[in-house]
Amino acid sequence: MSAALDAGFFETCRARLAGAAPLRPHGVVRSLVGTVLEAEGLPVSLGSTCRVAPGPGAQAVEAEVIGFRDDRFLLMPYADAAGIGPGAPVELAAAEAAAPGGDASLGRVLDALGRPLDGGPPLPASSRVPLLGPPQ
Repeated sequence: MSAALDAGFFETCRARLAGAAPLRPHGVVRSLVGTVLEAEGLPVSLGSTCRVAPGPGAQAVEAEVIGFRDDRFLLMPYADAAGIGPGAPVELAAAEAAAPGGDASLGRVLDALGRPLDGGPPLPASSRVPLLGPPQ
């Protein structure tokens, strides 16, 4: 192979890799009892938030890790869990629960998840503060 051919080959490979979607680790729902989802397959901790996909074409539901049972983690969905069943994919959204804080959130009207309801601009991601602190 000539040097020019090698360069073209590697540039083609780089271009293909640049356009590829990264693999994201995901878990899977194993059961749903009442409003609590039981899932496995992700490295999560208490307070982590996850996205659960109810089915093709449906909006993903966010849920918070609220506990553990054996090798599984327990999730409490923030919205209706209709359509979620065993085998539904689960992906990590955030390693810890956080809410808007700082000057950007002063005087704003927010919902329970910290999203603005007042028609103002979105809050900057840098203004988020962890909800779980060290025990006092």
